[in-house]
Amino acid sequence: MNEWIKEILTQALEIKNLTHRLEVQTQRLAESEEEVGHLKKKLEESEKMIIALRYDRNFWRDEHGRGSN
Repeated sequence: MNEWIKEILTQALEIKNLTHRLEVQTQRLAESEEEVGHLKKKLEESEKMIIALRYDRNFWRDEHGRGSN
């Protein structure tokens, strides 16, 4: 009977440890998804700037008050 109880307690501890690991991995995944969202936003902003620069070669100079030559 004692061996049976030990086995159940061991399995319960393993389940608890695995549950904790799953919670940690879930939190890391959520943080990664948040970071990906932030990086996508920055990329979109950069892409918009590149498009603007392609369509208007004077864009950068105009934005900084240097005027055109």
